[in-house]
Parts: sequence; C-alpha cells; structure tokens
Amino acid sequence: MLPTHPKLGTAGAAHSEAGATGHSGVLSAAATSPTKTNRGPAAAAANRDALLVAARHLFAERGLNVPLNAIAQEAGVGQGVLYRHFPSRIDLALAVFEENVAKIVHAARAADHPENRFAVTWRQMVDLTVSDVAFIETVVESARDPRIDALFDELRSFLDPLVAEARACGTLSERTSLDALFAALRASYGLVKTHLIAETSARQEVEGLLTKLGVPTGHNTRDISLPTSTDQLGDAGHAPSPRTSAR
Repeated sequence: MLPTHPKLGTAGAAHSEAGATGHSGVLSAAATSPTKTNRGPAAAAANRDALLVAARHLFAERGLNVPLNAIAQEAGVGQGVLYRHFPSRIDLALAVFEENVAKIVHAARAADHPENRFAVTWRQMVDLTVSDVAFIETVVESARDPRIDALFDELRSFLDPLVAEARACGTLSERTSLDALFAALRASYGLVKTHLIAETSARQEVEGLLTKLGVPTGHNTRDISLPTSTDQLGDAGHAPSPRTSAR
C-alpha cells in the first residue's frame, strides 16, 4: 500500500520567522549581504515562495549541487531564512520536485480526450527532462531519501494506468513498460547534462534518442496547452493526489 500523501507531501512548510533557530556553524559563518532587508515574520510565506522560485530556476539551470547561498541571494533573503524554511538541500529539492509532479498531474487532467492523457503527460516529462536538469537528479536522490522515494512511488502509481490506457488505445507499444520509459528519460538526461548545447538543440537530440529507443517523443502533442507556471496549478502549486486526479 502506498504511503499517504494528501498533497504529495509538503516539504519545508513555512514556519514563523520569529524565534526560529538556524543551523549552528553554518549560519554563523554565512555573511549577510548588506542589500538584504529583514522583511519580518509576516513575510514568511513570501520568503518561502521567493526561495522556491529561485531554487526552481537555479536547479533547472545548474542542477541540484548549485550553492545554496546563490539560491538565497537570488531570492533576496539571507541564508538563515533559507535554512529556516528548508533545513537541507534535499528539503528544497523535494519541494521543487513536488511542483514538477504537479505539472505532470495537471498535464494529464488538461488532456482533451482520455486517450491523449499519456501523450500529454509524457510530453510534460520529456520537457522537464530537457529544461530542468534537476528533475531526473531528484528522482535519483529517491534512493537516498524516503520522502522523495514515497513521492516517486506516487508518481509511478499515477502513471501506471495511463501507460495501460495508451497501450489499449494503440498509442504505445505493448512492449514499452514504465521502467523502459524512465530509463529513456535517464538516458535523455545524460545527453542534456553532458552536452553544452542550447535547449532547442538539446530537445532535438533528445527526440532523436527517444526515437531510436522506440519510445514516444511527445513531438506530436505540441498543440496541447500545458501549464507554464505553478500559478495555474491551484492549491499553492501542490499537486492533487495522483491516484485520483486522472479519473
């Protein structure tokens, strides 16, 4: 039985800025930029949102190992504020991964016909693999963190019926398993990560690789409208439970 995830988890939920304690040693060594302003306890939610926006951008561009002080600087907060909301790098990665899962779930719900649900969902996953190098890196981290592992299990449970549906409709080969699809995404990630090429060129090379692997590229679903930001996802960017949202 899958773990209960009413909102696919809520990593690093916003806490009161007042009286919160940071990581000793780390925070004492961190220098606060003179341009930072203390927006006070009432800004806790805004600070968390700013951190997520910055993390999503920098993780996508540079991967999970981007310096945390760079994320705090882009968010316009001190590093101590970052640690109050997200005590570790994995806490922050989990929160961003939740948003990515929300986009995947929304893609399935936005499909114009049930038989298109797999196609638009797969396209969203390919797009994330090309544009966000941390997407697959976070999946890899699932082996090290039970929270990410539980969220990944939820994602697999959500995708299983979509894959079966696509096979029944003839849009996906009977020989293509969900494991094979994830293996194709990992191979695509390796292509993107190791080639210093523009995103457009990367997408073309990934689509070529997927074609050679015998799995869909998502290229024929370009006319489907997908979410461009978490503002379109509802519920503060958190995904509804995958087990119910595709029904």
